[in-house]
Amino acid sequence: MVVTLSNEEDVALDVGRIIANKYRKIYGFIIVARNIPGSFYSILETFAKNRLNIVYFSTSEPTLKEYGNFLLYVDFTDSKVKPETIVEELSKNVNVRSIRIIRPVIEGVMVDTLHFPLIINEERAIIFRKPIFEALINGLRERFGSIGEAFLYYIGYEIGRKAFKNHYQMSISKTPGELVRINEVLFKAVGWGKLKILDYDSSKCFAIAVVEKSFECELAGRTNKPYSQFIRGALAGWFSELTGKSCGAEETKCIAKGDPYCEILIKPAVAPPTLFT
Repeated sequence: MVVTLSNEEDVALDVGRIIANKYRKIYGFIIVARNIPGSFYSILETFAKNRLNIVYFSTSEPTLKEYGNFLLYVDFTDSKVKPETIVEELSKNVNVRSIRIIRPVIEGVMVDTLHFPLIINEERAIIFRKPIFEALINGLRERFGSIGEAFLYYIGYEIGRKAFKNHYQMSISKTPGELVRINEVLFKAVGWGKLKILDYDSSKCFAIAVVEKSFECELAGRTNKPYSQFIRGALAGWFSELTGKSCGAEETKCIAKGDPYCEILIKPAVAPPTLFT
């Protein structure tokens, strides 16, 4: 099968809410304001009037509520204006309910210390930076060998099963096609890679999946065999729930071997997955 890789241009999203620059004087603001047209524009006018550059902006959640929660990082380096002056001015804005200043944790390092916990789709989430998930994935392999690989597959399998149930709750039509699409877009949204299900049969353990830029297999460097355990297990668990059968997964192509993408074949499991099989 000839696979055409996605040609859409990816745009990286920095979710860390961290700026480290010893040459800049950055302050943060958390602003709770009315969620109506023109509300945020009126807030931006205050910064523009004071010739202050907003270097980062986000909302704490996509919301249709009466009030929204906005996070801004603002560069005060070349300004004589104080953060307290901005608070005073915005407190007079009829659209603003409250405003709080986030100060640098140390000189030159700005971190959002007020937002907690992290939330995705109304559920708590955590972020693993590369040094952390690299220690988890590669560390288990290096310390425990084949047992570590089996453990990664098993954990992936259980996560895939849980993910399917969550996707099913999110789905409107509950059809296999809609569930597959939800799986593809959320796989990318949480940073695992770019998943495309090329073919599948919801009545049996059969699917062909392509993963571009797999976070797991990028850790391998160059090897002489497929590297995926965790993602391979997650897809096996997901399709097991979709089909109601015990599915396994085989990685037939892998970027760690020099292939342009990872390809995973879903097929009937030889035996139900356990920690050591």
